[in-house]
Amino acid sequence: MKRLLIPVLVLLLALSACYSADEEGLEIPDLTDYGQMPSFILEDLSGTNHDSNDLYDFVVLFFFYDVDCSDCPLDFAELTQLRDGIVDSDFMIVALAQSASPQQVSQYLDLYGYSSDLDLVDRDSGTVNDFVELIDGWDQPEYPYLILKDRDDTLAYAYEGSIKSGGMRPILDVLARDLLSQ
Repeated sequence: MKRLLIPVLVLLLALSACYSADEEGLEIPDLTDYGQMPSFILEDLSGTNHDSNDLYDFVVLFFFYDVDCSDCPLDFAELTQLRDGIVDSDFMIVALAQSASPQQVSQYLDLYGYSSDLDLVDRDSGTVNDFVELIDGWDQPEYPYLILKDRDDTLAYAYEGSIKSGGMRPILDVLARDLLSQ
C-alpha cells in the first residue's frame, strides 16, 4: 500500500503545481509564454483589412473555427456571455474563420446569430497555421480552439476544444481579468 501511495502523492503534487484554485473552487491553469503573436493582415466580413499591430495593448481572446465545424456554434453563446461579463474596453474577442470566404462566414454566423468584436477571415489558413506553430504539442488541432494574448502581444493561454462542453467560460473569465489587471 505504501509503495502505491507515495507515487500517487508525487503525481498529485506535480499536477497541482500546474493549476491554482480561485475563490469559486475553479482550477485555473497557469498562464504560459508561447511567444509573440504572429503578425498578420486579415480582412473582416465587409472586406476591410485589419493589422495585428492594431491589437497591441488589448487583451484578446482569439476563437478559431471553421464553417464546417458542428461543435463551434455551441460556443457562440459562451463567447457572448464572456464578452458581456467583462466590461472592459481593453478586452476583445476576435473570431477567426479558416479557409472560407467572407460570404460563407457571414452566412454561417447569421445562421447561428453570432458576432464577435471582430470577425476575421483567413482564406488560405496561413495566419491560423502561424498561431498553431507557436503552441507546444499542437500539430493539427481540432476545431474549435482558442488562444488568449496579453497586452504586450504574448500568447499566454491556449485551449483546444469546446468552451461549453469543457466548462471553460468561468476559467477564461478569470484568466482574461488577470491579464487585464496587469
